[in-house]
Amino acid sequence: MAQVVTPFQEHPVGPGRALNARSEPALQGRPPADRGQPRRVFGHFLDVWSTRPGATPADVRAEYLRACRDAIASIVADYRATATVDIGHDRADLDIGNRLTMPVTVVQQDWGRQLGFNAAAIWRPWTTDLQHFTPRAGHFMAEEAPQDIAALILELARR
Repeated sequence: MAQVVTPFQEHPVGPGRALNARSEPALQGRPPADRGQPRRVFGHFLDVWSTRPGATPADVRAEYLRACRDAIASIVADYRATATVDIGHDRADLDIGNRLTMPVTVVQQDWGRQLGFNAAAIWRPWTTDLQHFTPRAGHFMAEEAPQDIAALILELARR
């Protein structure tokens, strides 16, 4: 039986944990009402998950914060599913031989690699045509390394 390792199993210090006030230093010691402020929480993520301060222009940042505020339930449900039910679905798909037939490009942010997380190893069982790239960027790669990301998308379309 093939084993799928998710980022949450291998490294519990990932985006899903950052929503937990006990594990997020910037939220510790704040009153519960303050913890529930989406703008502050997601604004904090924009700041600490970037390797270049100011990489996200003010108008883009404002739209991102607005969209996140409106999508909190969906964001939390996605993280919850990724760490639970999706694991079983992925294992079942691999067990019956389901694979991706198209080329796959995995783009991994710097901090994941620095923590020892190997995104390519997670995706390798799914495809025979895999390329892996780690730009010099944090979580918001499109904002921090737009030329690299655009080039990767164009190259993937050519494959």
